Amino acid sequence: LRQFIDSGKLGCRDQRGYTPLHLACLTGNRECVELLLMAGATLAATALDSNRRENTALDFLVHNIRDPMIFIEEQFNRCICINEHELYDPLCAVYVDFNIIKPSDDSDGQMHVLNAIRKCRLDGLLLHPLVEAFLYLKWGKLKLWYYGILAIFSVFLMAFTLLVIQLYYYSDAKINVSNSGLTNVYK
Repeated sequence: LRQFIDSGKLGCRDQRGYTPLHLACLTGNRECVELLLMAGATLAATALDSNRRENTALDFLVHNIRDPMIFIEEQFNRCICINEHELYDPLCAVYVDFNIIKPSDDSDGQMHVLNAIRKCRLDGLLLHPLVEAFLYLKWGKLKLWYYGILAIFSVFLMAFTLLVIQLYYYSDAKINVSNSGLTNVYK
């Protein structure tokens, strides 16, 4: 397995579309799953099962490895380490490796592993410090876009509301709204 990992073929698939991580999860081999995850295999890799349903490696892990929640939490814990200083020491540095959540070869999306965790109903893992740190950093990059879109939507909503008021309220009250903004009441 180590030679296979060193060859860089973590994403290769067999005739059924299974990656090495799928096979390790199917057989319930914890050591192989750990090695593949540390090497960068993605839990969100999908393959079709015998019923032609799309399943992730995480789906197979949940059904074939005993105590999957504890196992995945242990894998997440391995991705967080601190230097030799105490946690409250100003010289303490925390190092976080997000590759288990967002593998480097996962170019089409950054949330696939988190979506797979939700799909498998392992919502408790979403409260893990690794996931929280990932989402915090993600929000830091996206909040400007979010607030910008919210501002554009607010301007649109106000303009649309004014249009509706002008079309329906003023026409029902027989008030003429001229282009200059002045209003004249019909008699």
